[in-house]
Amino acid sequence: MKNATSVILILFLLSNCVGIQESRRIVDRPVREYTTQQVTSGWKHEAKVTVYDDNMTDSFRVYTTISRHKDCIITSHAVVDRAEKIERFGPDMKKWYLISGGLALSASGAAVAASTLDQMRENRDEYLATTALVSAAAIGLLIYAIVNDVRAADSTNHIGEITLNTPHKTTCKEEPAPGALVELKTASGDFLLSGVSNIRGVFEGSVEPGTILRLGPDYRIHVAGVEIGTTKALISVYADLIEQWEVKEKELALVEQKRERGKQRQEAAKRAEQELAEEIGLRSEANRIQQAKGAVKVWDVSLLHKPDRLNSKVFLNFSFENRTYKTVIGVTTHVRILNPFGRAALTRMLENEVKLPAREGIAESVRIESDSAWIFEELSMSPDYRRLWKIAENGTAKIMIKVVKVIFEDRSVLK
Repeated sequence: MKNATSVILILFLLSNCVGIQESRRIVDRPVREYTTQQVTSGWKHEAKVTVYDDNMTDSFRVYTTISRHKDCIITSHAVVDRAEKIERFGPDMKKWYLISGGLALSASGAAVAASTLDQMRENRDEYLATTALVSAAAIGLLIYAIVNDVRAADSTNHIGEITLNTPHKTTCKEEPAPGALVELKTASGDFLLSGVSNIRGVFEGSVEPGTILRLGPDYRIHVAGVEIGTTKALISVYADLIEQWEVKEKELALVEQKRERGKQRQEAAKRAEQELAEEIGLRSEANRIQQAKGAVKVWDVSLLHKPDRLNSKVFLNFSFENRTYKTVIGVTTHVRILNPFGRAALTRMLENEVKLPAREGIAESVRIESDSAWIFEELSMSPDYRRLWKIAENGTAKIMIKVVKVIFEDRSVLK
């Protein structure tokens, strides 16, 4: 009896493990389709700018095509007949049919055995009850399997007609915009072009290269006073103009350089010619010098006083200026120094061993500053030296120097 109860419990638990799974999907059958349109804005403008080189006039033709449209929402409507398709999936019931059949056969065999076998006759009633229970379990499993097969059948749930709406934004009523005021302006507000579009929505204008170079490549497009966008159509034109301008500037610079160099060469040649003529004249004039005083001049004359602990010294300084085209190697000068009263403090004939370079080109003369001085130390004990020292100290000396003889490097002499 206990074994029979365990068998029945196990069968009951196994029967509870038999379940049904479902999957649902929507099935739409098209009925009809149609679209609707809704305008959501007023007129909006678009522009396209094209630039062409006008070879006839050396200018650029600018074509601005203006179109207009409105914003719309176009909705696609699809009417469908909708149904819900339910597909059910369960375990394979064949094995449960076999199990229930096996249990039924087992119960029948046990009942026959309980009636015929001697060892089982003693517990006949118990075996019969167990057999009945097993048979009932087999019948229950069979019924449950049949019910699950029925439950696992597919079904359809009809919903009815519904409308599916699919909206999308787009533009509509696109057309040219005739009679529109078109303006191309820079960011600072300077006008490149301004005019009204024709019946085809096209405004045509002419622009000089200099205007594009002055205003630049970037422009804003205004239609009826409203900015609708920008255009880069003139960028390549502007770049080409800049390149051409730079090439022309370089060519002009080269031409100017050549012209300037030619002018400089002409001026240099003219100056050289003038200098040569002037030099010839100066040489001719210098060759006519017949006296020493005309050949060499004295300049920068000074009489200085230098105090000393033992004896003060007086220095006579003067320099020479060669006015000839020959080198001078010696100059004899007659020096006379007077005090403020016109009395002679010193009278001497001085032989100066100097080297004065020859005059060159159109230079008026060659001046050589003296780096030595006459001191007259032999007069330091003479009363005249006292007088000389006094006028040197006071700066009141009147110095008269006369060139009396000039000796040239070629040993010629002028007196």
